[in-house]
Amino acid sequence: MLTVLANWPVQPEEVEVIETRWPAECSVVYGKEYSTAELAARAAEFDVIVGQVPVEVLRRAERLRFVHVLGHGVDRLDEGEVAEILRRRKIPIARANPAAITISEFVLMSLVALNRRLIQVHEALAYRGDWSQALLSNRLKGGLGGELFGTTLCIAGLGSIGQAIAERARAFGMRVGALTRQPENYDAASLGLDFIGSLASPEPHLAKAQHLVLALPLNEGTRSFLTAERLLAMPRGSFLVNIGRAAMVDQKAMYEALASGHLAGAAIDVWPNEELKSYPSSYPIHHFNVIMTPHSCAITRESRIRALDAVGDNLRRTLRSEALLSAASLGD
Repeated sequence: MLTVLANWPVQPEEVEVIETRWPAECSVVYGKEYSTAELAARAAEFDVIVGQVPVEVLRRAERLRFVHVLGHGVDRLDEGEVAEILRRRKIPIARANPAAITISEFVLMSLVALNRRLIQVHEALAYRGDWSQALLSNRLKGGLGGELFGTTLCIAGLGSIGQAIAERARAFGMRVGALTRQPENYDAASLGLDFIGSLASPEPHLAKAQHLVLALPLNEGTRSFLTAERLLAMPRGSFLVNIGRAAMVDQKAMYEALASGHLAGAAIDVWPNEELKSYPSSYPIHHFNVIMTPHSCAITRESRIRALDAVGDNLRRTLRSEALLSAASLGD
């Protein structure tokens, strides 16, 4: 028997999935029904924590076997006393990795919408009755954008999300390449990529990319990756999509690139101060060809079911004394 703390605001529909698709040998404690102090008092019972990991609980969870996140990234566990305890006790963190399909569809949707100025044209017609005649008359100058076909996409990050984006971009007839920390570990031809470059020296590849997608995990190697200099290394009139983390991008430089037209557009799903739940940028980027979403590109019914199924699979593997899937310790 495993005692599992499901510690996020579990919805009734999620309870149904958990009760029908997690192993019957698991006793599930729903964290939303208890205060943090009450969970800390019960911490010695927990074999697995899924979702949020309060430090007060982690300190006392002496028999904890692993932590399971419901998404792809572990950066939110990699700080403060939580990270120190996980490292010291070598507690594995398993990732659900459920959203490659969901996010890659969002990315391609965004690239099409940005190229065709869809948000700007929609708002002009819907709210002002403006038929965008000025843009229409500038067709040959790119007033209403262009096609993805034949253009170059550079994907920073070559995990499951990056590879799913590449697969879909190729279907649009794009030339696709990637940047990764260890390009020598990949074979471009076998992945259907035109190039694979290093995150440490991306400028030659940025210089030929009309589109850049950030699909990286946040760590010390990727923090502040997209500097002002690297933005300017991209061709004038290029597009940016960030579905990774806001801390990878110089926010002031991005705003200035949009204002100058060096960036023709951007789709942003991640923000510097998401906890404030207000206008998410320090700069008025919505005045430009920008799609702004509230860190929601991974959120669909299908991706949540995949996440819960991934947890269920790892619980079954634990009961059978098998290795966890998609698991690592902090610092690996």
